[in-house]
Amino acid sequence: MKRLIVVSSLFPNREQPTKGIFNKHRVSHLLNHFDVKVISPLPWGLQRELPAKDTIDNIAVDYPRYFMIPKIGRSLYGFFYGLSLFPFMKRLFKQFSWDAMLVNWAYPDAFGMMIINRFFRRPLFIYVLGSDINIYTRFFLRRLLIVSALKKATKVFAVADQLRDKMVALGVDKDAIVVVQTGVDTDIFYPMDKTRCREQLGLPIEKKVVLFVGGLVPVKGLPFLMEAARLLIKKNKDLIFLMIGDGKDRKSLQRTIAQGQMEKAVFLLGGKPHSEIPLWMNTCDLFCLPSLSEGCPNVVMEALACGRPVVGTDVGDVSRLILKGTGGGYVVPPKNSQALSEAIDRALGQTWDSAQLSELILEYRWDRTAEKISTEIKKHLV
Repeated sequence: MKRLIVVSSLFPNREQPTKGIFNKHRVSHLLNHFDVKVISPLPWGLQRELPAKDTIDNIAVDYPRYFMIPKIGRSLYGFFYGLSLFPFMKRLFKQFSWDAMLVNWAYPDAFGMMIINRFFRRPLFIYVLGSDINIYTRFFLRRLLIVSALKKATKVFAVADQLRDKMVALGVDKDAIVVVQTGVDTDIFYPMDKTRCREQLGLPIEKKVVLFVGGLVPVKGLPFLMEAARLLIKKNKDLIFLMIGDGKDRKSLQRTIAQGQMEKAVFLLGGKPHSEIPLWMNTCDLFCLPSLSEGCPNVVMEALACGRPVVGTDVGDVSRLILKGTGGGYVVPPKNSQALSEAIDRALGQTWDSAQLSELILEYRWDRTAEKISTEIKKHLV
């Protein structure tokens, strides 16, 4: 079996069990095609308690450290990443001489590994996921470094057509890019009885529930969801909003809830284990993703897999997922609370066929996406 090394700073660890959970799911299915070794680099000085090696759900993971100065000299992070990790990668190669390298995230991961790969000269595959292209390429120096890495790659995987088009606009050869969406685990994300799920979680049976799952960070557009919630709960006292996740915007969102006197209708529930998310998905009447930027968001596929309609913003591949086939919800412009509230209200007033919604995303099962990645990688191996 060919050896594949998978590199990404976005991978679960003991302190952050849901960090980059999609990468863990992808790797677990790639294990059916390759002998896989996972490397998840971390900045020096952060998460010191984490071991250098660990096993996450039967996947062996190394957590080597690299030098960086937080928030200073971001255009140098890729160089620091590559130079810091080179000795580790050289030692590792003696134990695990990989046939190919798959790097998830364009910067600093892909650029740093591009530097290292000049020594090993193995096929280099880069997987771009969203913000690494949509946001990081807005900065001149980082854009140059990201594009240089993408052009050196054997192939570039993109989770969305929009990301492919953006990379082509940046000068990357279209023929070097393969679109492979992220996946969904239909063994755990499937329609369940809403009443039983609510009883299990202690939620009111009679309420209408709108759910958000994701980071409480600026790119998720949560202030616009808060304003939409304020507009809606003024006329519908039986409506509640549940927000699962954590992040640096939590305190500002708490202030918004207090200022709008929405404490009885909007609830910040914090992070939840990924294994619990199917239960929460099945408690809701509607899933909402008000993001300002996305690639191909797993949460949209997971909500649809659970037979729940989605209201999302027209960013990344969100509209393609939601409007696929007979349609699984509504798409609105980003940064538009009024349009968001109207779409939520309209979706809540409809009757949806959960079985029909869940069928919309069957082609995105993790085993199928892993098969696509494996087939493409093996084309370039001797």
